[in-house]
Amino acid sequence: MNHLLLADDDPSIRALVRYVMTREGFSVHEAQDGVEAVKALERTPIDIAIIDVMMPHMDGLELCEHIRQQYDIPIIMLTAKDQLSDKAQGYLKGTDDYVTKPFEPEELLFRVKALFRRYSRVSNDIIRMHRITIDRKNVEVSDGQSVFFAADEGIRAAGPAGPVPGTPICAR
Repeated sequence: MNHLLLADDDPSIRALVRYVMTREGFSVHEAQDGVEAVKALERTPIDIAIIDVMMPHMDGLELCEHIRQQYDIPIIMLTAKDQLSDKAQGYLKGTDDYVTKPFEPEELLFRVKALFRRYSRVSNDIIRMHRITIDRKNVEVSDGQSVFFAADEGIRAAGPAGPVPGTPICAR
């Protein structure tokens, strides 16, 4: 089951989104402001976040920035702020998508599913970025010619206390 964080100070919006998402099998974790959302993120492994911009205590832009710094999950801004400059701020803070209120609940669901499709590709065992290959299954990073980190060597090099700051773990 996928866990969805829903941060919005409007209880009617939360009720509507909760209804649509739970009907589709999501476990919805609600927060009425950014501070509550951060606590929810610390308590539960969240798979996607839907956040309003205008919330008390910590607004959605701050929350978006916090999520981007700490977690690798998709973020959808769901907000009444519909000016191009508002959208630009959202994307600059790290949102993956931006939906303005009023909104169609089914469209929000389509966007959530689309983000899951895109993010699930990244979670494959092998990730390629130009010449760099990250093999998550074998815990190796290489550039096609050299392996920069291999789990067995990295663990031996790091030892039980972890790596020594400033020293390379492994390169072969």
